[in-house]
Amino acid sequence: MRSALVIAVAVSMLAGCNKSTVTAPTTTYSITLAGAWSGCITEPGVTCSPVTMTLTDSSLTDSSAAVAGTGNWGAAVTIHGKIVNSEASLDATTVGVLQGWSLSAVLSGNTLAGSMTMPGNASSYPATFTRAP
Repeated sequence: MRSALVIAVAVSMLAGCNKSTVTAPTTTYSITLAGAWSGCITEPGVTCSPVTMTLTDSSLTDSSAAVAGTGNWGAAVTIHGKIVNSEASLDATTVGVLQGWSLSAVLSGNTLAGSMTMPGNASSYPATFTRAP
């Protein structure tokens, strides 16, 4: 009898409660390298060797994280690579050069900063690119 009374009280309390639903706004954020970029490679004795690139990526259409484009990294190059989270790995080639360029960098807003290796040089150099608005 006592348990029936407890259940009846609980049910009556719940019946008087209004339920409310709170829905959080949907946030969409995509990391992309798409766009026109310009920047500098800092080499010994050279404060800025200008570099440019125009990239597309698949971040808005699929999950492959594929990046492709063209640019001038000291020579006209064809660029391909990936971006995972905010880490980009790009390689570039040009006609007649067997060992190409590579860029390993981190994307932060419209800045891509990291290090670049160049053909015929075992060293890597700081490289920073800024995306055009």
